[in-house]
Amino acid sequence: MVQSYHSALRESRYSDAYSLLSSDARRTLSYDDFERVARDNPDEVRETVRWLEQVDPNAPVTARLDLGNGENVQLVEEGGGWRLDPAVLDFYGQRSPRQCVRSFTRALDRRRWDVLVRFAPRRIAESLTADQLRDAWERGGDADDVQRMLTALRQSTERPIEVSGDRATMTYGVGNRFTMQLVREDGVWKVEDPD
Repeated sequence: MVQSYHSALRESRYSDAYSLLSSDARRTLSYDDFERVARDNPDEVRETVRWLEQVDPNAPVTARLDLGNGENVQLVEEGGGWRLDPAVLDFYGQRSPRQCVRSFTRALDRRRWDVLVRFAPRRIAESLTADQLRDAWERGGDADDVQRMLTALRQSTERPIEVSGDRATMTYGVGNRFTMQLVREDGVWKVEDPD
């Protein structure tokens, strides 16, 4: 389909290109408007054609299904049908800063101290156990602060995250009271400092 759209645009067959748009897109954009935009923006159409030429026709086709709770499931087209990506069982994934924040919040909410240790950077994790973390964050003097942090995180997992190389920062909570510092190690994101 991408190749057909590419060919239709390249050859100025706007009717054929338009027919390849989704029904939602066609409902919000008439054919006349589509053709006018394409004719009025030849440089942009050429640039789009160049981008579409870069698409590998053998690349896997994927889709994302939003679950409504801020999470999503990746689907992969395989053998004429859709299959779930194995990451659907990655309850505590750390592949991106956003996934790390959501997973950290989920683990903290569920008191999964064993999982939370995985979120600590290597230099901290080497001397940290789940029992130590539980004692400090659930039973110790930090328990009230941790509960406030958790409450703020639950409401803030969609806040903007500033990424700079292997470091990321997210401010959250009322008045941006908290700042979460993330660091990427060995391809996964860790929580260097939750506040």
